[in-house]
Amino acid sequence: MSKNIIQVLIVSEAGRLRDSLRVLLRSCYPLATIVEAETGLAALQLLTGSPRSLVLLDAALPDDQAWQALDQIGQRFSQAQCVVLAHSFEHQKQAESAGVVAVELDGFTVENLSAAMEIGAHPSRL
Repeated sequence: MSKNIIQVLIVSEAGRLRDSLRVLLRSCYPLATIVEAETGLAALQLLTGSPRSLVLLDAALPDDQAWQALDQIGQRFSQAQCVVLAHSFEHQKQAESAGVVAVELDGFTVENLSAAMEIGAHPSRL
């Protein structure tokens, strides 16, 4: 796992998923700033645009916010690494067609997340 990440942005509604990710990511990236957003718009306001930013984007955000945010991140912050948190096979396919890595939350393991974060496809490949 790349230890040179300086900012991790978790984009998910408040709850157990986001809380669990925060704890896990704090142990993986102890020197990184970990920020959280509940909406795609809030995420864009918090993203620094550093090439060492990692965005974990919950595909289940309402009103297709995840995919809109992913598009905007690709346009405005092309150096950020993105990983989509997929709740279904359809989410995985959408992420794949957008050119980013997805982690299936059903059967989720730390190893799966670590591998996805290591790959960290860049939205500029959209």
